[in-house]
Amino acid sequence: VQLEMDSGKTTHGKDGKTHVNLNRAGMPLVEVVTAPDATSGKEAVGVAKAIMRALRATSSGDADMSKGRMRVDVNVAVWPPREQWLKARREGRPMSLPIAEVKNLNSFRAIRRAVECEQARLTMAWEQLNATDSQEESACDHASDSGHPPAISSVFDVEGDEVAVVLDKETRRFNPGTNSTERSRRKDTALDYRFHPEPDVVPRLVSPSDVMKWRMESAARIEAHNAQSLGGSVEAAAIKRLLIRQHARGLTPLSEAMLGRLQDEGGAAGARFFLALHGAFAALCGGPDEERAAGSVGHGCDDLALWMLSTLKGVLRRVPEIADKVSEGTDGEFAHVPPGGCPDR
Repeated sequence: VQLEMDSGKTTHGKDGKTHVNLNRAGMPLVEVVTAPDATSGKEAVGVAKAIMRALRATSSGDADMSKGRMRVDVNVAVWPPREQWLKARREGRPMSLPIAEVKNLNSFRAIRRAVECEQARLTMAWEQLNATDSQEESACDHASDSGHPPAISSVFDVEGDEVAVVLDKETRRFNPGTNSTERSRRKDTALDYRFHPEPDVVPRLVSPSDVMKWRMESAARIEAHNAQSLGGSVEAAAIKRLLIRQHARGLTPLSEAMLGRLQDEGGAAGARFFLALHGAFAALCGGPDEERAAGSVGHGCDDLALWMLSTLKGVLRRVPEIADKVSEGTDGEFAHVPPGGCPDR
């Protein structure tokens, strides 16, 4: 984890022009870097969802990708089968390894498609680069989207022998219209990522013993947190806290029972979606005092739960991502729940 400041936002228009928005410049942000453990687009989506759920469960943020509060960059590289790698090493022939980064992905679908597109593109590039004995010639033949050949660098082992030829990283963006990635720029060298001391922040020296102490304390807190949660998962714990909070907002015994069924039959996504809809509906009908006076929220909530059990339960099982599209801040998104009916929209 590292702390950064947002430098701004660039929007690439269809006319080929790039617009720069500096309204967010200087805003603090947190970057979470994972180990290269994911081997597919589906696994990359799983990692992103786990981070999103952890952020929400710990109240670190709502991580709403549709509102720009969470973005994902993926690094994709292609490695040869072990047998080919060992054979190339025995022959003293370094192998070319293409690698690319796709930045600012704003949905789980975009993450999966971007990884899959880059896997196919980089696999083709790897086959072309290693199809000929002349690494230099093949690299020049493989031009990138802009017509320029990728830069070449080498990887050496501890004995100083060249073991691989690596295409320097390039930064790409995902185009949902064409369902493909497009080149943005060539990746800068390490010298372009130099860190400068911040004059307004006092330096803090961290010793290995401090790191070990903090890790043990964090592990203890996480274990205690999971022990008190429903089923031991951070997502279930978040649902439990939401349920407690919603008791003050007109949740009736019937709708509470419905919530239990939704969690059992529709999964955690069903419970999250129900609570989010209920929060938006309660806010639309007025404050908590008005809710208790009129009783409209409680009865409307019952109708909402019945509608979800009859209509949305199967949808939530098939597409659990829709549960993340609604939050308590979506006031006015739902007009009303008529008795015995379903929301107008």
